[in-house]
Amino acid sequence: MDKINHVLITRTDGIGDVILTLPLAVALKRLLPHVKISFLGRGYTKPVIEACGAVDAFINWDEVKDDETAAANLLRASSADVVFLVFPSKDVVSAAYSAKIKTRIATGRRWHTFLKVNHRLWFSRKKEDLHEAQYNLRMLSALGLKSEWTLEEIAEMYDLHVSQCHAEAAQSFLAEEKKVILHPKSHGSALEWPAQSYGDLAKLLVEKGYAVAVSGTERERLAIGDDFPWDAVTDLTGKLSLGELMQAIGAVDAVVAASTGPLHIAAALGINAVGLYSPKRPIYPRRWQPIGPKATFLVAAQHPENGQLPFSAEEVLNHLLR
Repeated sequence: MDKINHVLITRTDGIGDVILTLPLAVALKRLLPHVKISFLGRGYTKPVIEACGAVDAFINWDEVKDDETAAANLLRASSADVVFLVFPSKDVVSAAYSAKIKTRIATGRRWHTFLKVNHRLWFSRKKEDLHEAQYNLRMLSALGLKSEWTLEEIAEMYDLHVSQCHAEAAQSFLAEEKKVILHPKSHGSALEWPAQSYGDLAKLLVEKGYAVAVSGTERERLAIGDDFPWDAVTDLTGKLSLGELMQAIGAVDAVVAASTGPLHIAAALGINAVGLYSPKRPIYPRRWQPIGPKATFLVAAQHPENGQLPFSAEEVLNHLLR
């Protein structure tokens, strides 16, 4: 392998997926300290990527994703020697190929990667039993670097930094001594706990002396509905940018959520992150649990047929307080 000066990591899907890819950037910085690391992602994930100390530059895929020539030119202009196609969508793979990035690393199990990737990986996420972050780090084997990492090692491999939150909507909540953020929805990316159960948990937390805030988008606020104890919580839905939400998460005692972006942000920041999961593959904790020094999870005894996680509010409260 020739000397490497610039590595490009691509992950153009969700926030949680990006968080679980950041350890790859951190590992590269540790193993190859001289290397510049750029990260190609969606525009809305920019605050997460730029908060990682191991990433030197963010490249916005949204600016070129609809123009093949512009996409290839953008990647060519990066002058990267190596690209890790962690989420090997056809368009991103084609752009890296057209840009003539010398070393293109991705799974070889898709037709478009077989044709356009020159360092193919053959491990299978469907057949093995590793965490998503471990699969991402295993891609380092293509460069002859350490590629097997434990969850305990990964828990310290985010290098994520946030500043103080100055969002006006969150100030009174963040001034409280004990505070918890509940994130009931997931944009459909995970199996959810019912909003009513989150409401029951909110009431129990308030009885225990905790201030409670609910986060999410404006659309998720509508999905939660009015059958929720809004008068007992701080409603942050639709009121924070992603950067501000990260800052708020970094200032609280705990976050409770399904397997979604804010849960993984909390874990990466070293906050008590309580994830709620089904035992069904591939959405089970072994693949998607939050990884962090204070991250834990609850897993249902069996996959719920009605599509809603069955935990009681008391069960989640007891786990959280432990």
